[in-house]
Amino acid sequence: MKATHISDHIQEWQKRRSLFNTDFEDKVLLDIFLGSLTFEISKDIDKTFPQSEEEAISKAQQLDLIYNQSGYIYHVLLDASHLQYY
Repeated sequence: MKATHISDHIQEWQKRRSLFNTDFEDKVLLDIFLGSLTFEISKDIDKTFPQSEEEAISKAQQLDLIYNQSGYIYHVLLDASHLQYY
């Protein structure tokens, strides 16, 4: 599956996350979530030093608003449609 907006990616992540049958340590979920984003977006989120998956998702939502308003994700990153889900 692919998403063209970070918010779409977050929604898909949360749907898939709810299907996990096991409890993972939050650090593992944080790493998986960050790894599922493009390098540029993941790097921007990681710069805020999130300690949990929830913090990373919150920061991703903030960046989605900023990127959408500025056109950054669609003009600078060019093709955000390569966001992959694991």
